Amino acid sequence: MLRALTLLLTAAPAHAGGIYWTNRGASLLERALYDGTGRATVLAGAGTNVRGLWLDIPNNFIYYCDNGADVIYRMNLNGTGRVSLLSLGMGTAFPADIEINAAAGHLYYCDQQNAHIRRTNLDGSNPVTILTDAIYQPYYLDLDLVNGKIYWGDFDGLTANTGNVFRMNLDGTALETVVTGNLETRAVCVDPAGGKLYWVNRNAGKIMRTRLSDLPVSAMNTAKVQTLYSGLDTPHGMVLDVPAGKVYWVDTGTNAFPNTTGDKAVSRGDMDGSGAQEVLVDLGSEPWDIDVDPRVASYAEWTARFFARNPGASAGATADPDNDGLSNLLECALGLRPRQRDTAGLPAVLTYIEGGQTYPAIRFTRRTGVAGLTVLPQHSSDLNNWWDENSPTDGIPRLTQVSAVSAGENIELVTVRSIFSLEQTPRQYLRVRAELTP
Repeated sequence: MLRALTLLLTAAPAHAGGIYWTNRGASLLERALYDGTGRATVLAGAGTNVRGLWLDIPNNFIYYCDNGADVIYRMNLNGTGRVSLLSLGMGTAFPADIEINAAAGHLYYCDQQNAHIRRTNLDGSNPVTILTDAIYQPYYLDLDLVNGKIYWGDFDGLTANTGNVFRMNLDGTALETVVTGNLETRAVCVDPAGGKLYWVNRNAGKIMRTRLSDLPVSAMNTAKVQTLYSGLDTPHGMVLDVPAGKVYWVDTGTNAFPNTTGDKAVSRGDMDGSGAQEVLVDLGSEPWDIDVDPRVASYAEWTARFFARNPGASAGATADPDNDGLSNLLECALGLRPRQRDTAGLPAVLTYIEGGQTYPAIRFTRRTGVAGLTVLPQHSSDLNNWWDENSPTDGIPRLTQVSAVSAGENIELVTVRSIFSLEQTPRQYLRVRAELTP
């Protein structure tokens, strides 16, 4: 059984996650909230040619490339403590993009000038060349760690290879050409759970996608390739926020096409192309790459991440825009998606055996660190009186926490059991209650 008490948040939001980008034209690393408000400089003087960007959220690190000095840097999310991880030799390399496999302790980067994809340890040690071939000129890359693949797009390549997307195994074997026919490829992003590949068709001014099951494919195959957003000037870096169903990208504005929207700016849209392009931050300079810190510190930040700007009543705490029976507040509290039915993520009732006794238990995901949000399991023996850790009026707690494990972002997977065994009390009920207070 699942119930929720919902109250509207009226306090000003705290500051947590958001979007980060490299501003090549102004030698900056910058950030803003999900809706583009709160723009701030993370690091001034970041380099003369700042490019690829990766956020290591669990460790609060930023990794980025500077092609001016040909160095890969790491620093704290607040812009302090910058260290040089890998100095490639000025003028002898072109670090263009970077990805991290944190579980394996590996850093991958593209060297467009030398046509390499290379792997190092996270501290820059033990460099290994995964790919070397002058035909492909890797420029942007992404890792599919579910299927053990690297995807990348070429810079502009030789005449016969312009605009391709490639993939191979993480060790460099099984090289394939999976997308052809782009007018220069820039960022590539893979969503293995959703079974889709996304990429930037630079000179066509498009954000595109296809099913992984349809690869290999031509970008001109409209039966298998979907154009999500078009009429752009020079889209470059891109990142997916899969839980929120959003795609963010930056546009360098260097083609100077007429009648374009969002040139020299940060934009976002829906991953299925259903919503309008939202120009979030108009920079007036040359952004290059982008990444997302998906944490939220308030209900207002959560709605800014999961909904369009100015969403109206559909983002209210009591609303249920996807008609799955869960209010937005409960979707926020349980780490679910408010615009997509995902009842598979609901709390699960189970039994827990300890000391030869069987106890009813409930397992659920819980968002933490959100101002005013309380997510509590409750116990009842009659469906009329419910007890949680804050309300044992007789001084007897009804529940005890078995475990709480991080599930990424600021979400944890929690298991709680009753203190009464089923042998002792056969009829028991468990639920999760969420409330939001100013």
